[in-house]
Amino acid sequence: MSLMPFACKWPLLLFSVLFVPSAVASDGTRTTAPENRDHALAGQYSLTGDPGKKSRLQLHADGRFDLSMSGKGNSWQESGSWRRKGDRVILAFAVEPEPLFGRGSARPWDEDAEKRMRDAEHDAEVSAVLRRCPFVGEVAERTPPTTPVGERMAPDEALEALNEAIGELETAAEAYVLLNEGVDPPDATLAATLSAADAHACVAMMEFRGRHEDAGDAYREAGRDTSSLPEPVLPATCRMPADVPREAPASGQWLGGYGVIVGDPAIGMVFNKVMVRFQFNDGVDVEAFTDRTGWAGVRPRGVPLRALAVGWCDATHLCQSFLLAIRDEGHQVFGVRMRHESLLPPLQLELSVDGGALVPQWEGIDGFQTGRYRRD
Repeated sequence: MSLMPFACKWPLLLFSVLFVPSAVASDGTRTTAPENRDHALAGQYSLTGDPGKKSRLQLHADGRFDLSMSGKGNSWQESGSWRRKGDRVILAFAVEPEPLFGRGSARPWDEDAEKRMRDAEHDAEVSAVLRRCPFVGEVAERTPPTTPVGERMAPDEALEALNEAIGELETAAEAYVLLNEGVDPPDATLAATLSAADAHACVAMMEFRGRHEDAGDAYREAGRDTSSLPEPVLPATCRMPADVPREAPASGQWLGGYGVIVGDPAIGMVFNKVMVRFQFNDGVDVEAFTDRTGWAGVRPRGVPLRALAVGWCDATHLCQSFLLAIRDEGHQVFGVRMRHESLLPPLQLELSVDGGALVPQWEGIDGFQTGRYRRD
């Protein structure tokens, strides 16, 4: 998940969430079956070897545990059940996390929504070009001049070198496109040929950019207009779309649609790469992923929208989903609340048994990745 910067007050940052088999007790809390209990490990432990941080772990003989952590102005306490599995001690937390998703507010389609949708469509077109012609993006950054400053070519000489580079690039691009057309997926032999063709086109693109830079310098020094310098004519499938105008069109020209913004208003954060499935009354689903602004959208299809399905999978491939029933009242933007996964308590932590000490194996719990728990 790519995230907007924020100040997190919890000590849990980007941990791996793990699940263990559980049962529900009569009071509604989740407990773990007391398997492989090692009563010799029961007792109270304190974290050592990590100055400035305090943590105490109590392993009760009846299979319960209490864990507290403090440091860097943060504090955290949890309890649950523990068991031994091989050389590991498994701590399973008793409290179920709150739902990851929730319903937010909705608003009519507006200028901001139209601009976001136009930007998303432009980004999708750029991504499609880069998938079809990867060499276009591999050298997106402008390359330095090919010719040293002290050995600049005359304008006509630089133009001739530029035209030669353009010819090489156009030939290499055409060759790549011809190889790539109609073959999905390519076999091993063709894949190697495509890779070589892409590498050749990439070199040709770099040469063109360098020669274009040289010619621009030569023209400027001679007082000539650089706008007359030639550009390559790439195959249609490799041409980038025109830039999106900064201003959205007038409301009468809006195409409209349905949009979703996924975020956590409590901390001013939005989330990208969250799957959103727009479900229409005719049974058609349109899938999109939120961008860096938390936005995902779809243009109108002429049939009402009935529901939104939002889903997210964490690093352990644990997925959660949220279904939002919609009463279609025209083109709208819907808000979906999503809490940062690092603010959710982990369901399980592990420690390795090393003699009489317990060594934390959890990652991402800020400031508590080092040290050892020793019996008091």
